Amino acid sequence: MRRIIIIVAGICVAVIFYMLVSCITQIRKEWWRRILLLAGCWILIYMIIYTGDLDNLPPTLLFFLVCVWNACCGSGLKRLTIGMMLASVMLALNALFDNSIVFFSV
Repeated sequence: MRRIIIIVAGICVAVIFYMLVSCITQIRKEWWRRILLLAGCWILIYMIIYTGDLDNLPPTLLFFLVCVWNACCGSGLKRLTIGMMLASVMLALNALFDNSIVFFSV
């Protein structure tokens, strides 16, 4: 039951992050592009990132940038910039939380 609650909470946060992306830039109308961007947001939020982690960080960043590139409208520089801005903030928060969870666990 606890695992289901964690997954549902992750999906809710991914939807909120998806809405943040849609506030910054226009998302294309095709349904499969929207689902791809939602999946990219979910992977970005749900990925565990540790300090010096080169196994999870590059593929997650690359997958999210591909999702933003395919789902958003605008020039290539705009899509790349938006993807990098949002990914860097979320990955930094993930790394901060994942590396400091030991201090807060009981």
